[in-house]
Amino acid sequence: MTHGTHSNYAHGCRCPFCKDAHREYIEKATRDRAYYGPSLGSATNYRAMLRRLTLPEMTLAEIAHETGIKLSTLEDIRAGRSGKVQRRTRDALDAFALTLPTEREDAV
Repeated sequence: MTHGTHSNYAHGCRCPFCKDAHREYIEKATRDRAYYGPSLGSATNYRAMLRRLTLPEMTLAEIAHETGIKLSTLEDIRAGRSGKVQRRTRDALDAFALTLPTEREDAV
């Protein structure tokens, strides 16, 4: 066992070094959550976006290639097998959505 780690604390060690490591881990997690928001978010909006995009315009494989998200992850979101989405997946899909033309641009 390596003392002075959060993992060791999680496995039951309560030595001062592991307690300090655990405290630092919790403080960092709290700061990150306050700054970046929750690490998991609802998949509902992203499910609707993927269903809308994959009908006429592009395949799920093309979206996976453009976003760098695994195809299986996108399939799970679209099929409703994932109720939550990781922050990095949400960020990638949000950035991808910004590159798409809006309906107003299509009408012109």
